[in-house]
Amino acid sequence: MTDPILQQEVDRLLTALAAQESFISELGTPHLAETEELDLLVALGLEVLPYLIEEMKSESPRRVAYVALVLGRLGDSRAIDPLRELKLRYQAMDAKSEWEYAVIGQCNTAIELLAHGRT
Repeated sequence: MTDPILQQEVDRLLTALAAQESFISELGTPHLAETEELDLLVALGLEVLPYLIEEMKSESPRRVAYVALVLGRLGDSRAIDPLRELKLRYQAMDAKSEWEYAVIGQCNTAIELLAHGRT
């Protein structure tokens, strides 16, 4: 069952996160911004898990990188398999931008956190 208001809030927060300016690390990977929107998205709790998993299909790697970050912070191990699939999909891309690499990195971090029960 979907909650359109919750889904709209997830969309609004992810849109705001994806629009954030990010600095690029020395390794060429964007550093995801720690913002109020990120905190609010995590604070929505496990109810947003289905919406975030659906958001993994987004064409915006910026958005997807934040999805992976939030999934890791939510602490629900049910996200591990979808994160693994997401990581494999991005690894299979021939040409990757810094944001595709950010998705892979965020997936790795989230999987590690979830596999060891740390958030």
